[in-house]
Amino acid sequence: MNPDPASESPEWQQIKAQFPIGARVTGRVMKCYSFGILIDLGGAIGLVSSLDFLDEGHMTEQQFPPVDSTVEAVVIQHMDELRKQIRLSMRPSSLRDAK
Repeated sequence: MNPDPASESPEWQQIKAQFPIGARVTGRVMKCYSFGILIDLGGAIGLVSSLDFLDEGHMTEQQFPPVDSTVEAVVIQHMDELRKQIRLSMRPSSLRDAK
């Protein structure tokens, strides 16, 4: 269920407009965790889960791109207004089909 856009802050509405679902984005890897990576998108934080790297299976922390590397991903969900966080996918199929 999506929240009522009227109850969202103008800043979150701007982030959602800047990073629409399905858009290809580029950012810098900020941090690696066992569950995935955080990416600085310049105004928002992107999360790529370990399940969102490959079309089949999942990656381990040792296989993640290194901190400070530049990566491309696709916006798949607007997750958390308070943290300005969006969910991303780096799956080859997602990147291939992105706008």
